[in-house]
Amino acid sequence: VPKATPSFLSLPGYHQIFESIHRWFMMQEVTVRDVRFVRTFLQITETYEVYVLTKLAQFLVDYGFELTSANQIEYAFETYSLYKNTEINNVFKFERDDLTITLFYQPVLYDPSSPQAVLTGLVRSTSLSMPMRGMSEPSHGRYYTPDYVFRIESTKWKGARYILGDAKYTNRHSVRDFKMFPLIFKYLFSISPMNPDDQITGLYVFNGKSENPSDRMNLLHSIYDLVSEPHHIFPQVETVSLYEYPGASQENQFKQLQLLFDIQIEKARSVFEHTQRSILPHMEMFQGDGLINLIPTAAMRALFDSMSEPALPDDEDPDYFDTPVPDPIPADSIADADAQTMLGEGMEAASLDIEALDQSVCQTDLSDALSKDDPSSPVNQAQSDADEQCPDRGRSSNPACENPDGPLFAAEMESESAVSAGLIELEPTGDAVQSESETAIDLNSHSLSS
Repeated sequence: VPKATPSFLSLPGYHQIFESIHRWFMMQEVTVRDVRFVRTFLQITETYEVYVLTKLAQFLVDYGFELTSANQIEYAFETYSLYKNTEINNVFKFERDDLTITLFYQPVLYDPSSPQAVLTGLVRSTSLSMPMRGMSEPSHGRYYTPDYVFRIESTKWKGARYILGDAKYTNRHSVRDFKMFPLIFKYLFSISPMNPDDQITGLYVFNGKSENPSDRMNLLHSIYDLVSEPHHIFPQVETVSLYEYPGASQENQFKQLQLLFDIQIEKARSVFEHTQRSILPHMEMFQGDGLINLIPTAAMRALFDSMSEPALPDDEDPDYFDTPVPDPIPADSIADADAQTMLGEGMEAASLDIEALDQSVCQTDLSDALSKDDPSSPVNQAQSDADEQCPDRGRSSNPACENPDGPLFAAEMESESAVSAGLIELEPTGDAVQSESETAIDLNSHSLSS
C-alpha cells in the first residue's frame, strides 16, 4: 500500500484513489460483486452481453431446438472503426422440425454496396443517425452493430423473420425512458432486409439491473402499454429483464422468452401457411350456410365461385392435359342474356319482391331512378305521359291509372324489364316491404362486406 502523505491526501481525487487502493489490499476473499467497482463500464457491458448470449443459447435448447453449428465470422470494417471482431463464435444455428433459428452475435449490418451484406441478409438503409447526446450536428454512418440478430426460417414459409436484440446493463425504466427511441430508430427504421420476402418483426432489449426488489419478478414489458394484448402487435418492441437476483428464476425468464417466440412463429404460420384462408377468411362459413346463393349480382357470384374452386393441377400432374379449364366470364357479360338470367336468379334467391314495393306513391321513386338514365328513352317518355294523366299521384283520381292498357302500366312493365336487366337498382322504401325480404337483404349485405 502506498504511503499516505499530507500533500497526497489533501487533494480530493488522490484521496479517493488512495482509499480504493487501501480497500483492495485489505480484502481477504474476492468475489465478482466485490471487484465490480474497479471494472470499467465497457468491461461490465461486455460481460453482460456475453451473459445474455449464454442465456439465449440455453433458452433455445430448452425450447426444443438443437444446436447444429457454431462458427466465427470475421467482418471487414474501416481501420478507424470502434468495432472489434469477437474472440468467440458469433453465428449459432438451432433447428427443430421445419424451423431454423440462426443467432448472430454482434454482427455488422453494412450498407447495400458491401459484399459482406449477404452474411446476415440485413443492410443499413440510411446514413442518417440519431444525434449523439450533447452534439448539435447530426451523425452519419454506413453500418450498425446490434448485439444480437435472430433469423427465423421454415421450409414451409416464404422468406425469413428477423428479430434484433440489444443488451443494456441498466434497469428497465432507464431503457424505456432513455434508450428505446434511439434503438427503435436504429434497428426498426434504419435497417432493411435484402430479400423482399423477409421481414423485421421485433426488437428485444435485454436489461440487467433492477433496484426495486418488488419489481424483479415482472420480467417482460412492451412499449405498447395502452392495449390489452401488447405482445401481439408487430413489430414487437419488448424489454426483457435477464439478471441473477435472489428469487429470479431462469425458468420464469425462459417462459417469457417462449411467449414472445411462440407469438412470432404462430404469426408467421398464419401468414405463410394459410394464404388461401387469409384471402377470404369467412368463405367456408358462407358456403356451409348456403349464403353464397344470396349474392344478387353476377359479378360477385362469379368472383366467389372462382375463389372457391380448387387450384388447377400443374404440368407435372399426369391428368393435366385432360383437365377441362373453365372459361373466364367476360367483363361485359352483365349486359348479356346469360348475365340477365344470373341476375334474375340472384334477385329471386334474395327474395326481393318488386311487386311488394309501395305503389301508393304512383312510381315516384321509379321515375327518379329512370331519370338518371337517358331522358329520351321509351321508358322515360312513357312515364312522362303517365305523369301527365296522374297529376295528383293517385290511381283513383284518373281512370288511366287503373287501365292495364294505359301508359302508366306500360311504363311499369318497361321499368321491371330494366330492373331485371340490371340497368337500374331499386331501394325498398316504406313499410310495405316484407320482413322476409329485409332479412335476405341484410344477409346479402353481410356477405358482400365480409
